[in-house]
Amino acid sequence: MGANAYSNCATLAVGCYLYTDTGLTTPVSNGKYSDGTYCYVVSGGSGQITAKNTCSCECHDGTITNNNSFSYYDCDGTLNTGAAEQGSTICFDINKPYSGNIQDDGISGTCSCV
Repeated sequence: MGANAYSNCATLAVGCYLYTDTGLTTPVSNGKYSDGTYCYVVSGGSGQITAKNTCSCECHDGTITNNNSFSYYDCDGTLNTGAAEQGSTICFDINKPYSGNIQDDGISGTCSCV
């Protein structure tokens, strides 16, 4: 999950809804979300989880979009943190938590999961 997501479900499962705000009023966009252990697929436009499975590494290229602090897991599973690196390119595991200021540039052609 690039950014925080919230739910009224105590344990996330298929059928639960994810939201971008603590008031649970704005559904997340369709896509893949992770809590670091499980991966959740959200589809249909309402924020509803339609699939849940264990996460396997999926290595993507990324770009740090500003000079704020950032964190991500690289494709070796190492947590990386820092700041003031706008424009830097990285390889990261999209199925693990990463900062909202990391732009997903798609599946990596240069990096791979270990």
